[in-house]
Amino acid sequence: MSTPDPFDTATFFDCNEDGDLHSVLDTENDTAEKAIFRHIAWWGVDKITYPLVVHAWAPDEILAPWFDSIAAHLHDIAVEAWEADFGDPEDNDSLPPEVADELLVGMTTVIRILKKARPWRCHKVGSREYTREQVLAIMGDEDL
Repeated sequence: MSTPDPFDTATFFDCNEDGDLHSVLDTENDTAEKAIFRHIAWWGVDKITYPLVVHAWAPDEILAPWFDSIAAHLHDIAVEAWEADFGDPEDNDSLPPEVADELLVGMTTVIRILKKARPWRCHKVGSREYTREQVLAIMGDEDL
């Protein structure tokens, strides 16, 4: 089985030549065809240079170590606060280790909820060129 082309599985598409990611994310161009429609609607089919280049973008993937480091940092803050407010002033290690360990596991579980959110930051995964004929075929009967 071959690996899918990243262009075909991208999340955002744009024809903006300067690669302005803001324009990509501010649009609803979730297909290359929508990006072409939007570009043609703005410029007109005869006022653009061919081949028309469509760029494909995908959100950055956030890996487990990022979540784990945030959870560990919050764990340390919580343990320090507990020790300062409720711990034995003579013993800076009065929180039972099993409680501290359970806290870290819980923090990690909670922080990984962030995986449900889509990152704003994206990276370009590919580009495709479309000839004038291909653009006209995509546009179909639209008023050009």
